Amino acid sequence: MRNWAMAGHIRIHRELLDPATFLYYLPSLLLGVTEEPAYLAWALEAIVPSGRDRKPKSKWWGELLETISPDQRAALRAFLAYVRSDLLRSEEGPFVITEAEARTSDAETFWDAQNLVD
Repeated sequence: MRNWAMAGHIRIHRELLDPATFLYYLPSLLLGVTEEPAYLAWALEAIVPSGRDRKPKSKWWGELLETISPDQRAALRAFLAYVRSDLLRSEEGPFVITEAEARTSDAETFWDAQNLVD
């Protein structure tokens, strides 16, 4: 996780790495989050487009969606299922939606929609 954190915000990583290289290194971020859940927001921001609507508008996202394999998509959905079942335990009660829950929902919606496109 320290290697990811050295470059700054996750959006910087996406700008510095081409999509294939980003996909190569992404498992280290996802695995790192399982050991250091404080970085969950980083992983969730890494796997969905920026912006309020979370639509893949940039050339970078177009290339990523062309490059990512069905197995890699399945791994992302499995990671999100793990996040939902093991990392999202709100202490604030059933009617409070945390930022992590909202980001997880955004990521699930995004990757579910990408699965339908194939």
